[in-house]
Amino acid sequence: MKLIRLRLLAMFEFLHLLVPLRELYNWLRYALNLKTQLRNSHYRRKGAPDGLPIPSPKLMHMVSGRYNLEGLYQNGKLGAECIGGILNKNRLNIGQFSSILDFGCGCGRILRFWKDLETTKVYGTDYNPDLINWCRQSLTFAEFKVNQLDKSIDYADEEFDLIYAISVFTHLSEPLQHFWMEELKRILRQGGYMYITVLGTKNFGKLSVKEEKDFNEGKLIVENSGFPGTNICRVFHPEEYFRKYMSHGMTVVDFIPGGAKDAENQDVFLLKK
Repeated sequence: MKLIRLRLLAMFEFLHLLVPLRELYNWLRYALNLKTQLRNSHYRRKGAPDGLPIPSPKLMHMVSGRYNLEGLYQNGKLGAECIGGILNKNRLNIGQFSSILDFGCGCGRILRFWKDLETTKVYGTDYNPDLINWCRQSLTFAEFKVNQLDKSIDYADEEFDLIYAISVFTHLSEPLQHFWMEELKRILRQGGYMYITVLGTKNFGKLSVKEEKDFNEGKLIVENSGFPGTNICRVFHPEEYFRKYMSHGMTVVDFIPGGAKDAENQDVFLLKK
């Protein structure tokens, strides 16, 4: 069954139909869900608690796989709390950093919660220009750039004190994993911190029997590597693999299994350059 699914995906991708078909399917599901539409309409009239604009359901689905606007807001709040809590656990504070980069910021799900930081410059980057255009227009307290999937990012060496990537490395092929770890390390200042979430110890239920065996042996699990940067590509990181191959010379300050409560209970690695 899995082989048939992969062949269908490959055929649709070859015909350049994969993304349009997925978008049509998802939008039809939302169009037929009157309950969610009514909740969204009520929430949009009321406005988000932080007073900032609310993204459209289409943009929201691109980054979260959901259409519930209030759910997206609360999920972003939880993500910001997870970051803050893990930093505090390591005697750090989000407000102590002079510059923060949200790598794979989407529509600012988490980034919007940094708007009140008084001495911190906030930046976001994503490879989807539609998401970045919305962020530029709506979250004006921060600066945004479009990045490419496989090219160097347009930031100077050692530009940031803190970089975080929530559920980004869960969708990259193995070569891109190492390309981006090295690239993010380049733009991180000496003594700076990197916060990365990955599918791991709390996500065994998503693995086949063989994949679980390989995972327990410390092997990286990459599903549908031909579709990097999309939710079709799904990657699972054993702790052993991440420590040995993904740190790229940085120190693993902390490892919190299931620490990313906003992102499928993904594991969190906090690294220091």
